[in-house]
Amino acid sequence: MKEKLRYLRILLYFCTILLLMACAIPTMIQKLSDGTSTLQSEPSGSSETGSRLLPDPSVGLSNLVSYHVIFQQDITGTVDGKPYERYTQLDLTRLNGYDSYAFTNDLNGSDIQGFHLRLMASDSAYYRWMQSNPECQGSISAPSNGEVIEPASLLLPILNATRVGAETINQVPSIHFQFDQDDLPITKDTSPVSGDVWIAEQGGYVVRYTLISSGPDKLTGEGLEVAQKWTYELDQVNTLQGIDLPSGCLPVPADLPVPEDAQNVEQISGRMSYATAFDRRKLLDLYYRELPALDWVPHNESPSGDISLPYLTYFDQADQRLTLYINEGEQGGLDVDLLITIPGMVPQEALTVTPSGNPAPATTIDPEESGLPNDIPLYPGATDLVKTGELVMFKTSDAPADVAIYYRQQMITHGWDLTDETNTSDIIMQTWTKSDTITTVTVVAQDAKTSVVIALPK
Repeated sequence: MKEKLRYLRILLYFCTILLLMACAIPTMIQKLSDGTSTLQSEPSGSSETGSRLLPDPSVGLSNLVSYHVIFQQDITGTVDGKPYERYTQLDLTRLNGYDSYAFTNDLNGSDIQGFHLRLMASDSAYYRWMQSNPECQGSISAPSNGEVIEPASLLLPILNATRVGAETINQVPSIHFQFDQDDLPITKDTSPVSGDVWIAEQGGYVVRYTLISSGPDKLTGEGLEVAQKWTYELDQVNTLQGIDLPSGCLPVPADLPVPEDAQNVEQISGRMSYATAFDRRKLLDLYYRELPALDWVPHNESPSGDISLPYLTYFDQADQRLTLYINEGEQGGLDVDLLITIPGMVPQEALTVTPSGNPAPATTIDPEESGLPNDIPLYPGATDLVKTGELVMFKTSDAPADVAIYYRQQMITHGWDLTDETNTSDIIMQTWTKSDTITTVTVVAQDAKTSVVIALPK
């Protein structure tokens, strides 16, 4: 996937250059020494050249507190005489430099169908979508280099241009210039090009950029013969207050405290897990002391006396619930799970994410045929369905611990409360209640598979 995204970025940049220029760009003018510029007043119709114009279209952006930009590129024509289309849209919002951002990359055309990438960074965590409407997949791993593209880096430098005059664009005082193919660092035998650019008076960054290339007058049927239209629009300069996760996207609990000896720490959307040698009392004291400082309100007082395992308790913050689950580790010590859910929120159906954070296999049993009520989900990839009276049974190749974690998270999301869990070497049994109804989920290790038995609510 990393290689594919790197290829797409290179293809997007170099193909657009080749399509417009017919040969390589000559050496560019050096960037401005301090990364900023201020435009001076000149009469309309005058020509501006060199470093006073736009050798680097991304200049000045790093000095902004926040901004939003959309870049659209439409290419239509032929490749070796065959019809060709490519439509690209990049949408980027940045806040506080490069700490927080929201980015989408949509590609459609003759050579690529429906590519969609969405990335977000917020509170030291990163979120990814590879479809238009899946659940978000969050982690603490940053995207690869080249996945988040600064749209201004795709614009052509402008060597010369004709000043039109001062205008205010998207509440930014700007200077309007017009240019053609002779003002760009391209060969002079290309198709006619016309364009406009608006550059901020203070900061020298591009506020708006449009470019139109009409394509060759006569088609030869050889190589790339296309027309292009580019539009670049920057707004909301230094006015954004924050970047919020979409509704239903569970945050990665990157700010929750962990013991200093924590091992095998995993942090994904809505879940953190780890192993520790901490004493159970010391561990509970850690969370009852530090979670309220992060605005998590405990459901009850920290228990006194001996603490029996497994142990489960809840903390609330606004509309979110944090479930703390502590159990004995298989290799000694403690296994700890912290789950963030939104009670009553029904998970999106487009993509189910397993506890490992990877997309789950397609369910082999139709959920409508499982016999389970709407508020008890069927495990993704379930097979070998058996229904007997008040029981629903099926199998999965996933480990029992993963199945148990899945139901802890999903049942809470569907409004159930976990009142008891028994964990032995081969069996995990969970008891769930909602209002005056009760159900159990039993997970059993059998040979190379895991059997799950769900008692229908009573």
